[in-house]
Amino acid sequence: MSDRLMTVEFDTARVLSGFQKLGGAAKPLLESAAYQTALAVKARAQALFPRRKVGVSDQSWQNVVIQKRNIGGYVVMTGDVVGRKETARRQRLGMKNARSKFYAVKHTGLWLEFGTRKMRKQPWLFPAAAAEEGPHLNRIANALDRAVQEADL
Repeated sequence: MSDRLMTVEFDTARVLSGFQKLGGAAKPLLESAAYQTALAVKARAQALFPRRKVGVSDQSWQNVVIQKRNIGGYVVMTGDVVGRKETARRQRLGMKNARSKFYAVKHTGLWLEFGTRKMRKQPWLFPAAAAEEGPHLNRIANALDRAVQEADL
């Protein structure tokens, strides 16, 4: 082992300026990468969604939706829309739309993901997200590389 210490001197103002430049260049690229991942998770989740027997009309797998978060990023989730009778009932009760509060919607996707007391679980959303973890990290790394190049750092 060496007893010598290494000293590095740098201009902190220049480093902080570089971080500020990078932030401006990185934000849209990172948002685009996150949206691409959300689309990929949605497509994979729809492919993995357990289908019922032929002839039964359950279209819940088509109701996988992407929602933009206020703090940045995207959420992929089920947007179970209820049928006409349920929508009419909700309107009579004064509810504002077919996608009402959590307790009032159809939970087909959640029931399949986690199972119920009388039904075995059939995971479809979490495996889809887990399968996209590696590609997502690659997208983020590529976005940061492009941001560094664009910021000319």
